[in-house]
Amino acid sequence: MNLNDLNKVLFDNLNRINNPDLSGEQLKDTIEQSKAVASVAGQIISLGELALRGQELACKQNKDYCRLCRRYCK
Repeated sequence: MNLNDLNKVLFDNLNRINNPDLSGEQLKDTIEQSKAVASVAGQIISLGELALRGQELACKQNKDYCRLCRRYCK
């Protein structure tokens, strides 16, 4: 799964919550599932941000060609 897939999953969950045909227990279950998905999504995003910061630091220290920057870092 990549970030585009994650984005689709989040919007699919939002659409399910906004379904006017859902009520009662179905709506409650859908909301709980969406909360779980949002929690996992938050962790995935946090890990991505951490990896990005790590790559930026490595780029600055190594002064090598950086795949992230697509250039030689100084």
